[in-house]
Parts: sequence; structure tokens; C-alpha cells
Amino acid sequence: MSKELKKEVGKRLKELRTNRNLMQSDVAEALKVDRASVSNYEIGRALPKKDALLILADLYGTTTDYLLGKTDDPDQHNKKTPDPYLNEREFLTAIDLSSSDEEVQKQFSFVIDGEEITEEEFKRMIAAVRSERLYRKSP
Repeated sequence: MSKELKKEVGKRLKELRTNRNLMQSDVAEALKVDRASVSNYEIGRALPKKDALLILADLYGTTTDYLLGKTDDPDQHNKKTPDPYLNEREFLTAIDLSSSDEEVQKQFSFVIDGEEITEEEFKRMIAAVRSERLYRKSP
């Protein structure tokens, strides 16, 4: 590991600890290490191991990405990640597929492998779904 990375991690660890009015001994107890190890982390002489980083991130209310300098936002973990399916869920709850096959096909554009399906392909797709459903219902 580079000296610069160790120094940056150490600086962040010390800043987070002092902002929370914790002593090195408090952090050492949480990590189950001696106080000298915490001091070595903070002065950039050593990097905490993965398990210790996870505990430190939790203790300081931040992310390991922040501790390791991958982001400069210590509160990144508090921000909600956008739901990638939100619009899809809204779409699926808003549509009514009980309409006739023709109405559904007119209402939506169906694309498979980057190519819009033909009317014939659409009919075969609907027929396949209906056949499968009949098969599942039969004893």
C-alpha cells in the first residue's frame, strides 16, 4: 500500500474518532486490538484489516469507501439509493393486460433482441403463455 493512502486513511480515522469524542482506547476496545494499533492506523503506519475497517465504518457511521478514500462523502451511506425498479413498478401497476390482445399490442411496443416483434410473433407469444397456463391447470 502506498504511504499516501495510509496517511489519508489515518487522517480520516482520527478525524472521525475525535468528532465523536472517542479515545483511542475506546476504538481499540471495539476492534479488540491494543491502543497502539489504533495509533498506528491514525498516523498512517498501518492499515486496518478488512474486518476492522467494517467495524470502524459502523462505529463512525460511514462507509469503508470513505475510510479508504474512494469517496469524499462520509455521509454517503445515509443517502437513499434510487430504486431502479420504481418506474417499472409504476408502469406494471398502471397497465391492464386484461384488454384484448389487439389492444395490448397497439398500446405497447414489444422489443426482443433490439427488434420490435411482428404481429405474428406477438400472437405466438400470447398463444404460448395461454398453452402453458392450460397445461398447469390440467390434472
